[in-house]
Amino acid sequence: MALDAQGRSRLLLEMNHTTLLLATLALSSSLLPARIISPDGSAYTNVTANSSLRAEYDVANLFDQYLTINQDPGSGIDAGRAWATEAAVTTPIVSFELDNVYDVDALAYAQRQYQSYSANDKCVSVDIWVSETTPFSATSPPSSAPQISNLTLETGETDLYKLYRFPSSVRGRYFLCKFSRSANAGGIGGGTELRLVTDLPAEVSGTSAVISPDGSLYSNVQASSILNANYTADNLFDQELAIGASATNGSDSGLAWAIADSDGEEGSVSFELDQVYQIDSLLYAQRQFSFYNFNDKARTLEIWSSRNAPITEQPDRSADQTLTLDEASTDFYLEYTLNSPIAGRYFFLRFTNPSASGHFGGAELRLAGFPTTGSFEPQITSLQKEDSFIDLELKVPAQGRYKVQYSYDLSNSSWLDLPDSEIEAEFPIINLRDTQLNNLNPNDGKVFYRIMGL
Repeated sequence: MALDAQGRSRLLLEMNHTTLLLATLALSSSLLPARIISPDGSAYTNVTANSSLRAEYDVANLFDQYLTINQDPGSGIDAGRAWATEAAVTTPIVSFELDNVYDVDALAYAQRQYQSYSANDKCVSVDIWVSETTPFSATSPPSSAPQISNLTLETGETDLYKLYRFPSSVRGRYFLCKFSRSANAGGIGGGTELRLVTDLPAEVSGTSAVISPDGSLYSNVQASSILNANYTADNLFDQELAIGASATNGSDSGLAWAIADSDGEEGSVSFELDQVYQIDSLLYAQRQFSFYNFNDKARTLEIWSSRNAPITEQPDRSADQTLTLDEASTDFYLEYTLNSPIAGRYFFLRFTNPSASGHFGGAELRLAGFPTTGSFEPQITSLQKEDSFIDLELKVPAQGRYKVQYSYDLSNSSWLDLPDSEIEAEFPIINLRDTQLNNLNPNDGKVFYRIMGL
């Protein structure tokens, strides 16, 4: 293992004719904590199902792709990629065994999605039976209660490979999963990919509090526009207020941020904190100039976060959170709880108001949460080369977005993104498969990889 000029973890894979050499990397035979059990699916055997639509939708398709959490298993026709049941089946069932007994903490699962989204193709929940010694039959579930009951699955417009934590760990080698579909659902049930996850770390917890009530830890504040020099975005972080207090009294010049005339429908603010925090809520006061003006209020707030890199422009991805802001006749400092926590040090906020009149903005803004930092740099921990692919295992210090790149020399300008390698990590281990022919057989016998935080 070595570091590049920017201090990022780097792994050299050198091919010398038919000899594979791993430079400066000592591979451990012991398992690292928190990992997908058998990312390539080879440890899942005796796989059976209570129904298959036809041969190209066999249940074995649940265990045939090499994915990491939050990856997309593919789009378009899913024949040959997904398991699907006959249309009349409302409770798809699959059973399988592993190569050993494991302590299992979560399910990794991708819904099936045929060309375009259909809610009727999704399963809404799953019950799971577990045994250390006795195989199950997919013909019907056991009469005993499942060890994992009614685990809710995401049914949105996606077939991403998602992580579903169990309420408590289970131990076993044999598993039966009974999926449930919506009542009177049409469509075709099934799934695209399924694995189990072991040694999952506990979710980050702490005591949530307003981060830097006086605003001093919010730095590098930038705004897409300002009304004039009296309405800069720094004004969002200059008063220490109690929740529910009024942020302005009369003219808010010098007390609030407001957007320019030319940006009547949207405005954005970016900033950074002193370290990574888990964010549970946002505190915000609308601007109010002398009297109430409906068009001076922001209506919607979208939030993007990053642990590792500043965000000064709107990212090319969905917002991490979207909030509806209070438009009442007030400049009160109000708390808005997030639907789910997000983590980051760098933040980009996009405010919108459908009206083109007024100068909307805000008087004060803070985040609430608690610190959560990693203790090591991202690392490439394992590499395995086969005839048609190279499997990479990577270890990251904390949840967040990461990217894997490759190069054939070590000049900084030569690094290229590995396809589909921009990953939202939810636990320390990331698994990626590189199938690029040029990397399998590089011209000069060498390919370098590195992982970076985004």
